[in-house]
Amino acid sequence: MDPEKVPSEAERIRKTYREVRKTVPRDLYCFMNPDVVLASCSRDITLLAGLRKFISPDQFKQARILDLGCGTGAFLGRLLQYGADPSLITGLDLLPESLLKAQRQYPHVPLVCGDGSLLPFRDNSFDIVWQSTVFTSILHDSTKRQMAREIVRVLKQGGYVWWFDFMYNNPRNPDVKGIKPSEIRQLFPHTLFWCRKCVLAPPLARLLAPYSVKLCQVLEWIPWLRTHCVAILKVAK
Repeated sequence: MDPEKVPSEAERIRKTYREVRKTVPRDLYCFMNPDVVLASCSRDITLLAGLRKFISPDQFKQARILDLGCGTGAFLGRLLQYGADPSLITGLDLLPESLLKAQRQYPHVPLVCGDGSLLPFRDNSFDIVWQSTVFTSILHDSTKRQMAREIVRVLKQGGYVWWFDFMYNNPRNPDVKGIKPSEIRQLFPHTLFWCRKCVLAPPLARLLAPYSVKLCQVLEWIPWLRTHCVAILKVAK
């Protein structure tokens, strides 16, 4: 791998996120929007359905967890609601300003500013690594492969990757690239793989949810209207 690609890709992502924050309406992903709540519920229900197949509540409470790309801490809160021990969770993000917001909400959770393709952790440090819409922000395939290797490196034998990301390209956003389940398998080849599609296409949900949440729930049953996937991967080193 060209060593120049990792820092340049990380810098591109930093720049992109900072520009997006200037142009995207602040309330687009606000939890007062019914489409945001629907997407979050779809993700959580799908994820928890898979987790019950692999890990017990008692095991989860003792798990060391890395939230890779934790942002301002939205999923850190979910992990705590699931029953995770805050002293066993670590959040990592590229943007220090995001981590400052996360730290205000979760002062007892260790947070690290760093690059997911060069993880600042020892081998076999975590039982679970969670990533949400991180890989789709990466355009270089070599950087995706490097990040996948780093995730496997810091996971313990038999550890888990929890994955939530969208599967399709957004024609209005060239800074993201959808990842389908077949590519997830290629990135993590030596894993036990569980995957389900979820989340009604956001443009459709934004249009319909203010008028009928029930209609959105019905439409989500149509497979080709789901745009994201949840995956659980058990790593065999």
